[in-house]
Amino acid sequence: MSTDDKLYTPGDWFENARRDLQRVDERLEENECADAAFLLQQSLEKYLKGYLVSKGWELKRTHDVGDLLDEVTNHNSEYAPYKDLCRVISDYYFFEWSPSPDKVPPKDNIERVKLQAQELISKITGEVQA
Repeated sequence: MSTDDKLYTPGDWFENARRDLQRVDERLEENECADAAFLLQQSLEKYLKGYLVSKGWELKRTHDVGDLLDEVTNHNSEYAPYKDLCRVISDYYFFEWSPSPDKVPPKDNIERVKLQAQELISKITGEVQA
């Protein structure tokens, strides 16, 4: 990461994450499921990084939201129940580039996972003053 990345506040991360999350709905309306899945992963990654930055975490280059959640759980074990959700969403990072459209989750699955992710996001934003 560049030196500039260390200057980002949790609020900066959350604002970018919010925009990505909003775009998920737009892509789902267009039936662009691969892009919607990717944007959901990106959004959650940014929320988790914002949380970790608020705890003094030194930014690391990773896209694995499961690994990021492990770091979050080191600060607050109440996040542990979201581990399976994060493992699912972590796989969404690769669907944007998948040459096999049959591996992309269907719209209703993405919508269900998004609802679960919003629960986690609410917990994060409720705990961290951005």
